[in-house]
Amino acid sequence: MIRFLHTSDWQLGMTRRFLSEEAQARYTQTRFDAIRTMGRIANEKQCQFILVCGDSFESNQVDRKTVARAIEALREVSVPVYLLPGNHDPLNAASVYHSSTFVEKKPAHVQIIGDTAPVQVGEGFELVGAPWLSKRPNGNPIVDLLNALPTAGSIKRICVGHGIIDIFTPDKEAENVIAVSKLEAAISEGKVHFIALGDRHSLTKVGSGDRIWYSGTPESTDFREDHSGFCQIVNMDGDQVST
Repeated sequence: MIRFLHTSDWQLGMTRRFLSEEAQARYTQTRFDAIRTMGRIANEKQCQFILVCGDSFESNQVDRKTVARAIEALREVSVPVYLLPGNHDPLNAASVYHSSTFVEKKPAHVQIIGDTAPVQVGEGFELVGAPWLSKRPNGNPIVDLLNALPTAGSIKRICVGHGIIDIFTPDKEAENVIAVSKLEAAISEGKVHFIALGDRHSLTKVGSGDRIWYSGTPESTDFREDHSGFCQIVNMDGDQVST
């Protein structure tokens, strides 16, 4: 059995023009505090790791202070943390994850999912991720990943992606939109057993089963977000998945 905390879209360094200087400071602080809170939850719930499905940072241009404060908060988390680069913080040449502040200060238990190579996260369990390597890739990285994956066999595989699914957008032909049929097919073909997603800021189950989820953001970014302010605990025991 494995248990992990699924989250995304922290967007550290986000600013809001309508906030006063004092309110912006509080708004910023709550995002760093949320990391510490999720770390405590992960510890209390005996999670093996935390999985962040994209957009940990608002952009690759956040200042060094924001990066340092993020590292300070992450240092207080007692379980491994896996960060997937998303469309806000892609792993390109200018990536925040390549910055000297991040590289020099990053604690060893924090890892970037920088390619599609499997990462073992427990006996018989592995992560495979689809990081964004640019802000405007040709298609969505998770589609290419799922097309290339062999069946998992006896391994229980968690797939990590970022982006909008076709059922949630009117622009279904846009390059980066993910077809839900692709995700469901990968599960039915035994390629993956759970798909953890980021980008949609509301906690959302996709499809009829319990195997495709958006975690939503732990801190609201917009008044229109109905189910933000959450993270998700995922339990996998053999072929059984519960959240």
